[in-house]
Amino acid sequence: MKQATTKHGTARKIGAIRAAALLALAMLASPGAAEGQTMALSPESSIWIDGTSNRSDWTVRAHEIAGVVRTGEATAPDSLALTVASGEIKGDKGTIMNRKITGALKSREHPEIVYRLTGAAVSEADAATLLTEGELTIAGVTKTITMEVTAEPLEGGAVRYMGMTPILFTDYGMRPPSALAGALRTGNEVTVHFDVTFAPGE
Repeated sequence: MKQATTKHGTARKIGAIRAAALLALAMLASPGAAEGQTMALSPESSIWIDGTSNRSDWTVRAHEIAGVVRTGEATAPDSLALTVASGEIKGDKGTIMNRKITGALKSREHPEIVYRLTGAAVSEADAATLLTEGELTIAGVTKTITMEVTAEPLEGGAVRYMGMTPILFTDYGMRPPSALAGALRTGNEVTVHFDVTFAPGE
């Protein structure tokens, strides 16, 4: 019975995250924009974070992600929204490190990390590269970030986006995690990586 309750609870959380992502996309879509195709995030999509500490490097992964994209001209989307459950970002360094990461992200007060694309253009130097600008919200703080994103059209109308961006904990009002009375200290800068695919519905 306990296992079934856990599964149902997870399903409700994933449903809520997907609904938030769809709402974010609806807010982004401009009434005057050219009609495009709306596609949802595929299960093989991945978002992970690389960081450092005074003992070793570390990586954590997002285990609950939802997103939608509205296609535009070529591979540049008209709008895109990604939502990550901040409490489900975990790595392989043990439960203490996982708790420290989710604590730094203030996951209880701010259960979602949200990225909303605000502009994208195909690079003149490379047709496979998008020059993007968007708003990233972590721990209740929103910052504008710019990124170069690789766009790869796939079979069946799907599209894959890949890239990375460095961020600072302190830029978002967070303290870099520490443990063992300060004996373990993580670096302030981390790198967020993403490899996400959006596909048309059946």
